[in-house]
Amino acid sequence: IDHHRQFIWGFSIQKFILRPLFGYGQDSSNFIDGSQVDIGSKYTGDMNFIPSHPHNFLIEILLETGVCGAFFFILLIYIINVRIWKLHQSLKFKLHLIFLNSFFWSSSFVNFSFWLGWWQGSYFLILSLIATQIFLKKRVILNNT
Repeated sequence: IDHHRQFIWGFSIQKFILRPLFGYGQDSSNFIDGSQVDIGSKYTGDMNFIPSHPHNFLIEILLETGVCGAFFFILLIYIINVRIWKLHQSLKFKLHLIFLNSFFWSSSFVNFSFWLGWWQGSYFLILSLIATQIFLKKRVILNNT
């Protein structure tokens, strides 16, 4: 991982430790004290400052919503996926669900701010398309019996 992300993550983890239960508030990492201070490292090139978010969804969720918010967020994602998983026994749909979650959440470890609407929207749109296809397939099977 590049040097700049290491500075961002180190800063974010240090700040998370100061407010571990509830964090600083959603989409607030750009306004935390010290976030606009010059990093002062030759290894970050022309990226001299901590950006507006940690570029890691898990660190961002922990920093901004704390352990409590992260717990409820993970619980929500888990419940939604389990409900979709149980809709149909088809291996094909389960593989789609596994692929979506594996790709999306692993790329979110080094990517955009989770609070961007299009980032959340892309996940939930694809998730809903998978659920819709499962529902339609199940409906066709029920109508044919």
